[in-house]
Amino acid sequence: MRLLLILALFTISNVHAEPMVYKTFNDADRQLNLIYQEYIKKLDGDKRVAFVKTQKAWIDYKELDCNFQTYGKEGKESMSALSECYKEHAESRIKIINEYNTCNELEPGCPALK
Repeated sequence: MRLLLILALFTISNVHAEPMVYKTFNDADRQLNLIYQEYIKKLDGDKRVAFVKTQKAWIDYKELDCNFQTYGKEGKESMSALSECYKEHAESRIKIINEYNTCNELEPGCPALK
């Protein structure tokens, strides 16, 4: 009995360690918007402007890439594939912004907040 409880607790703790996988693009997009708003509040002046430009460029890239990936598909297949592509891009962007939010500014690849 004690072993089962330990295994159950271990399994539960590992579930939370896994990256979040969103059921739909809307779920991922909502989370991305929350994380974006949280991060942008930490930025000042030129850093904020640069990050906003980066986000706009990412949105353009996401749309172009997903349109390319779904090119030639029609109807429900097209909408499903497009939504899945958008979701995958949003999950990837969430991971990147989370890394920006938690990295050490002295490390290479970590943008300074100010």
